Amino acid sequence: MLLYYLLNIVAVIILPSKIVFENNMFYSTGASTNYLYFCSLTYTLIIAFNLIKNIYKMYNKKYYPIYLFFVLSVLLFMIKSYNPEFVQISFVISLITTLIYFTMENPDLKLIKELNYSRLLANKTRNSTVDILNNMKYELKDSLTSLVDFGYIDVNNMSSE
Repeated sequence: MLLYYLLNIVAVIILPSKIVFENNMFYSTGASTNYLYFCSLTYTLIIAFNLIKNIYKMYNKKYYPIYLFFVLSVLLFMIKSYNPEFVQISFVISLITTLIYFTMENPDLKLIKELNYSRLLANKTRNSTVDILNNMKYELKDSLTSLVDFGYIDVNNMSSE
């Protein structure tokens, strides 16, 4: 597979390409650009095949940006092949990247969530420990008070007899 990628890169570099400047817009045409479109179409079809093949495994909301990226890329590819001046792929890629960042498992957001959970658990543990110690203190205080009162009563009873 790596060899296939390297051959495609070499082919795109070797094939002739022409840069056109019209209506204050730059775009490229030529055999290199057409070959790049062909390679992009091939990769897109491979991705589509894999998405359809594994669709039952990816029935989750966090994969929606990948589907959206696929659909928008195909649409932009078709628009770009008919109208080469239309350059919006960077906008779509940045939009999808933003969606992926906030919908898929972001390690930073996952870590923040785990830290908040750990802090909440530590607070609950601390509060329960403090409650147990307070209960023990009151139980001991009541028991010791009862013992002191019992001893006081005994001493008074003994002295009166």
